[in-house]
Amino acid sequence: MREMPKLTDRQQQILDLVQSAIERTGAPPTRAEIEDTAAMAGLCIAFVAIGVSALTHNHLADAIGSIVIGVLLCAVGLLLARYTRSLLLGEGVTPEMRDKALSLIEATAGVLKVTQFLSMHLGPDAIVLALKVRFRPAMPLEELERVIDDIEARVRAELPEMKKIFVEPDSDYDSERDASLTASVR
Repeated sequence: MREMPKLTDRQQQILDLVQSAIERTGAPPTRAEIEDTAAMAGLCIAFVAIGVSALTHNHLADAIGSIVIGVLLCAVGLLLARYTRSLLLGEGVTPEMRDKALSLIEATAGVLKVTQFLSMHLGPDAIVLALKVRFRPAMPLEELERVIDDIEARVRAELPEMKKIFVEPDSDYDSERDASLTASVR
């Protein structure tokens, strides 16, 4: 197996920029940002390759520049596929965001426990949250509605990317019997 060639300083700078954006936002930079960065890098590579080729009257530099641009395009395509795949497949929220939402919900007056927590990204800034919640027993309907409204308001205030929140009252849900949700149940 061949070893990956060492990146140039500029290539490493671009890779670091993309990785820092992913770490900072939890989502990759927009497709346009990545494509524009790759296009500018490709233009710089082409400019240098054609310049060297014109100065030396050797077309090898132009050919090498074309190959480097092709490798760059392949790398960007793989990077885009890698970091957007989970969004396409319905990625859930990060464990930190899940813990924050759970603590907000379980600290709401009238809530005993969140028995099921399901989340899915619809895009970088839109998350659907579906909950089964055990409320205080014998709670009147009007109070239940107020508590659910309070849950939604508290979560949206702290986590505005949670655009759609669905709450189902549930007094007898047993997460132990739901084997399909072992990673999503607290």
